[in-house]
Amino acid sequence: MSLAFVVKGVVVVWKQSERSSSNALRFVKKAINYGFKANLGPITQFLNYKADIFILNLFTNVAITGTYVVAVNLTEKVFLISAAVSTILFPRLSQLSSDETSRKELTPFVSRWVFVLSTIATLALALIAYPVIKYLFGVEYLSCLSSIFILIPGIIILSTAKIWANDIAARGMPEINMYISIVTLIINVIGNIILIPELGMNGAALATTFTYFVCSGLTLKYYATLSKNTYSSV
Repeated sequence: MSLAFVVKGVVVVWKQSERSSSNALRFVKKAINYGFKANLGPITQFLNYKADIFILNLFTNVAITGTYVVAVNLTEKVFLISAAVSTILFPRLSQLSSDETSRKELTPFVSRWVFVLSTIATLALALIAYPVIKYLFGVEYLSCLSSIFILIPGIIILSTAKIWANDIAARGMPEINMYISIVTLIINVIGNIILIPELGMNGAALATTFTYFVCSGLTLKYYATLSKNTYSSV
């Protein structure tokens, strides 16, 4: 399977470079440079998603961490909405590189709908969380309900921010998302270290939600600057 991807990649590069070896080399360099920046951001973001779990386990015990993981896994399912939309949106935004007017309209339109759908999904989760946890996991896990409610606002806003981040990456600047991920990872770690000893799993949830808001705020700032869209229009 990996070999097939490599062969397909070579064919694509060959076609894009118009069969010129010098153009092919420049294209490959640009592709590697972009790919490195584009993939380092998600890796750092993955660490962001898991930092609270690692630190919670460090300060508490496996039982509390396991209960908190249930809250995290349930709420992060909402990210499937923004992930599905982003898969479709990114190539479309890249195609609109020569039509800035359409791109300026498309990203805010999509981000607003992702916000609405994510809000509906989290409200549904809040309604069914109690019976789902009680009957699927057991009453011992009901203590994570408060963490779910704390995580919900952060999940909604970060789901929306993922659309702005896609627009930034489609403009050929994935390093901005990478830098934002690094900054928010540091904030996340510090927040968890401060709050978990006092508040336990709810402290982890608070630190995570705060980090998601910071990440979303920074992403919105850079997106608005690059797109020349006002905050209100977004």
